[in-house]
Amino acid sequence: MGCYSTVKKQWKKMFNYWPIYYLAPLSSLSTFILITIQCVWATVFIYYELNKDITFDTTDVFNILTATLGFILPLQLNSALSKNKECVDNYKNFIGDIQAFAWDIIAFRVNSEKDIDPNKQNSEELLSNMFDILIAMPALAKWEFRQGGSKLELLTTKGERSFIKTPGGGAVYSIQQKVTAMSPVDACFYKLLDYIKDLTQTESSIIPETSIDSWERSYASWGNVGNIRSYTRPKIFVYVLNAALILYSAILPFQFAENGYHAVWMIAIIGYFFLGLNVAGLKVGNAFAGGPQRYQTVTETQKNASETLKQLWSNRGLIFADPISKPLLIRMQRNNTLQKLRAKTSAVQAIRRGSGNGAIQFQPYKDLKI
Repeated sequence: MGCYSTVKKQWKKMFNYWPIYYLAPLSSLSTFILITIQCVWATVFIYYELNKDITFDTTDVFNILTATLGFILPLQLNSALSKNKECVDNYKNFIGDIQAFAWDIIAFRVNSEKDIDPNKQNSEELLSNMFDILIAMPALAKWEFRQGGSKLELLTTKGERSFIKTPGGGAVYSIQQKVTAMSPVDACFYKLLDYIKDLTQTESSIIPETSIDSWERSYASWGNVGNIRSYTRPKIFVYVLNAALILYSAILPFQFAENGYHAVWMIAIIGYFFLGLNVAGLKVGNAFAGGPQRYQTVTETQKNASETLKQLWSNRGLIFADPISKPLLIRMQRNNTLQKLRAKTSAVQAIRRGSGNGAIQFQPYKDLKI
């Protein structure tokens, strides 16, 4: 099985280059093998002239299977495209809520001289731990739905540090090891909620209800992504489709044998499109697939989100800066008021000078909106 997986990966890499990538359905090794079997079966059928001793007609069965596959395969592909779009959209919503949560916990923070207890973590240390988790979460959520699941040991966070070697990541790893029924992403949310509680107890941070709301929205978005991604096709649908494809492949030579060996390439083309539609319907629905794909995935969104969160933490000083003092604000307001009064006075004087020259007289505060 391990050998087959290795061959499968190497086979898929061949179709990343021009012009072979136009034959994307053949990048599925199983599809290529099935088409090869169809061609071999057609060659054997024609070489031994197996159609000579046949006394029955398979045309009606062939037509029924063609109509069945012509209905089921597009239906499967349409469902996969819808699933792909919903997964991408919900993942983007999830990322947006994670970023909004990050904005909240950074923006609603004020410095305090009381926040210096050496026996407790201060607010900036708590926020640093939270960003260890937040920066890793987009990739962690993506890997959660890939074959093999999330691997916390492979994740990196701010400063390109190993996730589990950071205070925040280490706490998540500890939770996940002890509460094994909890997924790594759920463990991240659980620890973030704990950090929010800790932040509310520090002197230098004010966490309003909006931060809790952002956390709840993020977790709800995560749940929506999981619900959509975890949906699988009904088994009866899979059985009917696979049976139809096998029977169709077996009957094809009966219909094209009269064309001689030309039937081989005809059957190969038919198999390419029917089996290609089948593999497309199986693959496209997975918006979390890794590596180059010929359809939209969440990889680009994840990379942009991770980089945005890293830059947000690196430039946290833009938000951490102390607010303008009240005396300075009062002086600024006075200066603005004086400027407005000077502007009004100049306008009134200009009107009066104009009225002395015989111009139409205006009442400044009625006719002019100053």
